[in-house]
Amino acid sequence: MATIPTATVEAFDRQCRAAGGRLPCFCFGSNSAVQVRERVVNPFLTPERARVRGYRRVYAGYSRSWGGGGVASIVPVPVGATAAARQNPHLEQTLGSVIYLSPSEFETLDRFEGIPDGVDPFSTDARSNVYRREWVHVEIGGDGDDDNVRETAVVVALGIAFVRNDLTWKGYPSDRYLAACTRNIGQFWPRQLEAGLPVCV
Repeated sequence: MATIPTATVEAFDRQCRAAGGRLPCFCFGSNSAVQVRERVVNPFLTPERARVRGYRRVYAGYSRSWGGGGVASIVPVPVGATAAARQNPHLEQTLGSVIYLSPSEFETLDRFEGIPDGVDPFSTDARSNVYRREWVHVEIGGDGDDDNVRETAVVVALGIAFVRNDLTWKGYPSDRYLAACTRNIGQFWPRQLEAGLPVCV
């Protein structure tokens, strides 16, 4: 597995060039392919099924646009939680999708993620950035439904997730927001959805 690069724009640009000009953006909340296409003005973007292990989805902040309540972010699984996670693999992974974006498309998306123009997109300072770019190892593809086994045809790649800087709890996410997350994630993980497994926790 590739080493996580440093959290700098320079390292991001080097990694992007090495990967052929595009990097996977891991989408784990309401950020649908349709929405990303509209925001970066590229109708040809194609999403793929993906997951990130070792992270959990959480909800934080308050979104008026979604009718109040928190919105999604991800956090590393706490040290010592591994044993419990083995009993319930959903506790140590985040399901979602990826879309391959160019550096300029990431910059465009930054604005929608609360990262102002001219500010370090990797900054963990909540006073400047609502979200930040964070390197993650993303498992892309696969068609199995066994959460304990890495499926065949899975590619593990370095990708970027937009992670919320201020994780202060301000309320449960709205039903409308959770429904949007379920629609966006469930289309890539239909077996889990049909089995009644939580795709948005």
